[in-house]
Amino acid sequence: MSLYVLVLVYNAMLTSARISHELAFKSVKCLIEEGYQDIESLSKNTWQERTEVLTRGGYTRYREKTATALGDLADLVNEKYGGNLNNLLDDANSSLARVRSLLKEIEGIGNVGINIFCDTAQGIWPCLAPFIDPRSMKTAQQCGHDEDIDAIWETVDKDPERMCRLAAALTTVRLEKKEKEFA
Repeated sequence: MSLYVLVLVYNAMLTSARISHELAFKSVKCLIEEGYQDIESLSKNTWQERTEVLTRGGYTRYREKTATALGDLADLVNEKYGGNLNNLLDDANSSLARVRSLLKEIEGIGNVGINIFCDTAQGIWPCLAPFIDPRSMKTAQQCGHDEDIDAIWETVDKDPERMCRLAAALTTVRLEKKEKEFA
């Protein structure tokens, strides 16, 4: 599961930047193909190698800054969490507020990235549920869903995996500007 959490951090880091979501997703895919979902692999690679992987994914605008942030992430995970990002959840005592606070220590992840992470991680870290990114909550309202997170949580039978899938679907609808198709 540690591998998944690291990939979700990459996703949050790259998709929260001011680039197209397609390029961000392609770059995350390149990081995975390079084996960077393993913190040990990420730690062993140089800044130049990380920059090349990001470039291959089309992530050219912020590649140098992001390559540095990925190196800093590897250092943080190894030094503070013993090489396993699941230890962040343990350090947070499964508290959403504390998880958010600890995620802010990761260079390259701000509030938007943290919201993206919480949307996607609630499927494997159930204590984060129910969560829907505020931007996706607006999309939910445009698509006719209740604006009350607890009501939506009831709709998915309080299942964190279903909540994660709903949050992802809402994000996709928002990014592809298809709200009118579901209203």
